[in-house]
Amino acid sequence: YRDLPSRYVHELFDEIVFHGHPLGRPISGRIESVKNIKREDLLDFLQKNYTAENIVLSICGNFEEDDLKRYSEKYFGSIRKSGKENEFIEFKNRSEKRLKVLYKETEQCHFCLGGLTFSRFDKRKYALQVLNIILGGNMSSRLFNEVREKRGLAYDIKSYVKFYQDTGNFVISAGVAPSKITEALKVIKNELIKIREKGVKKKEIEMAKKFLISQFLMVFEDNLEYMMYLGEEKLLKKKPSSIKETVESIKKVNKDDVENVARDILNNENLYICLIGPVKREEDIEKILEIS
Repeated sequence: YRDLPSRYVHELFDEIVFHGHPLGRPISGRIESVKNIKREDLLDFLQKNYTAENIVLSICGNFEEDDLKRYSEKYFGSIRKSGKENEFIEFKNRSEKRLKVLYKETEQCHFCLGGLTFSRFDKRKYALQVLNIILGGNMSSRLFNEVREKRGLAYDIKSYVKFYQDTGNFVISAGVAPSKITEALKVIKNELIKIREKGVKKKEIEMAKKFLISQFLMVFEDNLEYMMYLGEEKLLKKKPSSIKETVESIKKVNKDDVENVARDILNNENLYICLIGPVKREEDIEKILEIS
């Protein structure tokens, strides 16, 4: 995994953004921690976490409800109850370290640039998703056009957002030639400043909303994806959002919503970067990214 800098850089980025919190830990663990796992550790984890309170059974398909209830009780009814749900660890501390450079002799510099945003329960998340599409969420986005189409600095540049229970983040990622890293970061910086200070066009918003809705609805053409969506909604929310409610929330996003979110998150205090490649001077990278 560490031999794939285009993927490893995302893991390192989470480490600095969510420093000291479980969200900042690699899902697969580290070499040292995996080596030290004992049988007793696995059994203890099983006892603490695989209980009825922590399990949601999500099923999607053609079935008889009475049969489903009967089989569910037959095969899952004996799962032990602990009397309590898993402890939730709040995300409180913003990391003071905002830059991490891992020197490595690679053909490209791979980087992630971004910051903290909102939880999955925050209504501003819909405006953020629209902003993300405009900024780097598809092949019509500003970053794709400026970085790839106009200048040929990267083959693949994208942005995405992730939402958790009490926080979230946005990420811009790309791989560029080491000789072009300064230019690429300056172009991205200018686009962030532009979108924060000059805002977005209504046409961009409408196109982004249509794209976002179509991508969202496309998920439900696959029963597996639909099942995962319903299970996650039920697991994390008391009342899951319906497809119709989500689509309506996206449609309601307006110009002010998107521009307010841009001003909230696109600032120096909320900007983090992680880079893997043959770069020796962190100071040069840090200076480029000051957007005030």
